[in-house]
Amino acid sequence: QPQALKTISAQAALPETAREDWQDIIEKLWLPQPDPETRVIEQFDGYFRLEDIEPQALRKRLIHPEEYWGWPNGIAVHTQVLKQADIIQLLAMLDGFPQEVLTANYEYYEPRTEHGSSLSPSVHALVASKADHPEEAYRYFLESAGIDLYNASKKVMSGGSFLGGIHTAAAGGVWLIIVKGFAGLVLTENGASFKPALPSAWETLTFKIQIKGSLLDVQLDSSGIQIVSPASNPGRLYISVHGKEKWLNPGDRFTG
Repeated sequence: QPQALKTISAQAALPETAREDWQDIIEKLWLPQPDPETRVIEQFDGYFRLEDIEPQALRKRLIHPEEYWGWPNGIAVHTQVLKQADIIQLLAMLDGFPQEVLTANYEYYEPRTEHGSSLSPSVHALVASKADHPEEAYRYFLESAGIDLYNASKKVMSGGSFLGGIHTAAAGGVWLIIVKGFAGLVLTENGASFKPALPSAWETLTFKIQIKGSLLDVQLDSSGIQIVSPASNPGRLYISVHGKEKWLNPGDRFTG
């Protein structure tokens, strides 16, 4: 869409060198790779040399229960304990990591995360679902969904209320758990793939999603997944579920 790019660039007043600058940054980005044996991605250089202790054990070192754990002098600074999702956030944001990498990193970093942020449970729920830990995914889902309902957040509180009203980013994370976690939605070049993982506590999950201008009605239950493309859709989409593939035309139904 060269004309659209030209219009947007003019409206944003982007300098002509912006694209070249961004490309230069891309080429210089360093992407750490999973360890060939453990499949774990190191949080940062030297992370594995820090004291390996879990949050509950570290908590015993607090002088006061409300003491700050982080930089520069907090009790967690020189340990592997994390405030919230980090490598797990990477696995949530980007698709395409092999199953063994998802599982190895979730199992390594989850026990070392303190969840001192309302954003952390939803990300862990999403990756737990991808990493074949369905019960943990559902536990984190309930925690994330109830942050405001049960006043469960520990952060930025004043008089029993969150200063921002509600945790809107965490609410968006709950939607991602359902659609990208429990339904296993991954967008593809021509449509979408699904890897359903319905929580055992649920009988049915339904939602609608629009992809490339076409609306899909998605329903999961214990027997599998059903995807309907309404007759009013403008075009077809390529759908894949557990290796079963189909071009879904307007008015078609896919069962997997």
